[in-house]
Amino acid sequence: MKGDDGVVVDDIDIHLVTSTESPEFIHFKWAISHSSIIGLDAEWKPVRSHQPTFPPVLLLQIACQLINSSEQQQDNKHIVFLLDLSEITLPSIYDLLKDVFISPDILKLGFRFKQDLLYLSSTFRQHGCDAGFDTVEPYLDIANIYLLVLHQLQQHKQTRRKPKCNKSLSSICHELLGISLSKELQCSDWSLRPLTDQQKTYAALDALCLIQIFNVFLHRLLNEGFRFKQDLLYLSSTFRQHGCDAGFDTVEPYLDIANIYLLVLHQLQQHKQTRRKPKCNKSLSSICHELLGISLSKELQCSDWSLRPLTDQQKTYAALDALCLIQIFNVFLHRLLNEDTHQYIIGRETLISITLAVAALLCL
Repeated sequence: MKGDDGVVVDDIDIHLVTSTESPEFIHFKWAISHSSIIGLDAEWKPVRSHQPTFPPVLLLQIACQLINSSEQQQDNKHIVFLLDLSEITLPSIYDLLKDVFISPDILKLGFRFKQDLLYLSSTFRQHGCDAGFDTVEPYLDIANIYLLVLHQLQQHKQTRRKPKCNKSLSSICHELLGISLSKELQCSDWSLRPLTDQQKTYAALDALCLIQIFNVFLHRLLNEGFRFKQDLLYLSSTFRQHGCDAGFDTVEPYLDIANIYLLVLHQLQQHKQTRRKPKCNKSLSSICHELLGISLSKELQCSDWSLRPLTDQQKTYAALDALCLIQIFNVFLHRLLNEDTHQYIIGRETLISITLAVAALLCL
């Protein structure tokens, strides 16, 4: 069964991994090497509020969104692996997990994963892995995606304080995906073996929903508008006049800077009652001035572009008119990642990897 945004809530492909010698572990290693995006979550036995030590993590869930591959059936691009840390010899998977956590080729998704990572590090240190885990990068927090993109909160111009997302993952799943995560199963005893089928399904969905919410975010971002439509129409007409009959009818994958500004950077108010999609009425020049501190000349935009040779001012304007789109996109990624409490700093390689991961996802 699928929701309105193509969200799969039944028939999850779940693999319980209890040993590094098992076929499931071999499948896990293959899937990780063929994934552009993964969702991370962890489970532990419910603890008392004043317990002096961190509880051991008993289950690590990793949902994988596979890139296109002829080696797997194309009708299922999502697989969830449940790593049973109470059964697996932890030092045998430490290096693999550490490499996955810092791989620039895999975008990691979580929901307030800081506590999970703290408990996970403590668990591995207790089993001889002294370094633990201190970094997950590149990483996006679903709480931030909901806060900055899907919930479209009001601007906080006066206080400049960063708004917080107080909703649970279960509430966000119910609102965006139309599915519920069981509070009873979340608080069940994860130390008991064997895990019940209900526990395995809950654990898998807890990680998979992170990818599904991210896909909803991209779906909405892509389908809000198409400012380049007029340019493409004129470009097609020009080429047809020179014997290229087909012209151009598609630019894909495509992100419109007007939508990035509207849904992420501008953080418009919700439109709950009307459900009408808000429009971005700002010019590119205005957006550039606000976000980049640069101006695009209206006079040069309206100059006669048929005259040759082009002036140096025209060439500079034309170049900046395209370059600023990349710069605004970089601002978007920087703000999205740095809303998290980990304060991850985007480097050039990380930025490229996230961009490629998004592009790969849009091509699926």
